[in-house]
Amino acid sequence: DHDVLVWNPHVEQVICPLTGHTSALIGVKMSERSPEILSASNDGVIKIWDIRTFKCVQTLKCEAQTDLTDFTYFEGSTYGCIVVAEQKTLHMFENEPDKDPTITDISLTVDMMFQSTTCSMITVAGHGVKIWDARNG
Repeated sequence: DHDVLVWNPHVEQVICPLTGHTSALIGVKMSERSPEILSASNDGVIKIWDIRTFKCVQTLKCEAQTDLTDFTYFEGSTYGCIVVAEQKTLHMFENEPDKDPTITDISLTVDMMFQSTTCSMITVAGHGVKIWDARNG
């Protein structure tokens, strides 16, 4: 199935279908710190849904070479991290909601590159490398 179904367990009825995936779902996770549901499909699309409005608030695309097989989401004290599995490769997306979205890192950015084939920006700062979708951040 391509839809996430939000159920009310007290009346055993679907509250709202979350539609938008075009491939089979590989999992659904819930954030413990924010009112969000995360869903992932085997074509590499990860959607973040606001459960207050039942609307998609962000879509991430993992440029995998084959179908994804699994994903997980975990939250640290100040960040969240999405990890998706593709055969022997792991892809990671960080979520740092408490930071200013206009700042790439608290450390000085030492290099940046634009990848035209994937329409993404790659930044190097501090001890990390971040990949940004140039279309939506």
